[in-house]
Amino acid sequence: MKKVFFTILAAASLFAAKAQVPTITSSTLIKFLEGNNSWLATVSDLQTAMGAGSGSVTSIDVSGGSTGLTTSGGPVTTTGTITLAGTLVAANGGTGQSSYTVGDILYASTTSALSKLAGVATGNALISGGVGTAPSWGKIGLATHVSGTLAVANGGTNLTSVGGNGTILGSDGSNYLALSPTITTAAASIAFARNGSNLELNLPNADASNRGTVSTSTQTFA
Repeated sequence: MKKVFFTILAAASLFAAKAQVPTITSSTLIKFLEGNNSWLATVSDLQTAMGAGSGSVTSIDVSGGSTGLTTSGGPVTTTGTITLAGTLVAANGGTGQSSYTVGDILYASTTSALSKLAGVATGNALISGGVGTAPSWGKIGLATHVSGTLAVANGGTNLTSVGGNGTILGSDGSNYLALSPTITTAAASIAFARNGSNLELNLPNADASNRGTVSTSTQTFA
């Protein structure tokens, strides 16, 4: 009877010993062996060496938010692929356009969106509409879009106004100017000469030395 009691007591003691095993914590020591070396380190040291962390991930999904993009294939619970689709909007670095035609030009149609200009006829130019206004295609208007005076070196006259009635466009050798035709009668050859703003045609009375006109006074001819 005593033998049976001691056997039961020993079994109870063994069960109690097993039930009282302490909980493993980050400061629990573990014995490590490598070759002929052995040492003690904590569970925390082991976690650091293994890069271990806490927590777990059961599923992963992605959202396009306000970017204009959509996703498919999620959530991923084990392995899988998440695919992006859609058109990235301007606010997130995209254009908001999904297709183009050869020759399209993008412009800011609002402060947060890009648009394409419509098809353009041959010979038209892109004309600014001013600050805050979208540009457009059209013909360049000399009166509305061009300013300044075209210089002589570029094929112009460098003049901003015309001369008086009956004047003609002449040159002083360097610049264009308006000249008034006049007649002189100096005793010299028939010729044109510029005198200030006048273009003078000299028509002398004919004499023994010069060609000229017939006058009502006495003349001597060669």
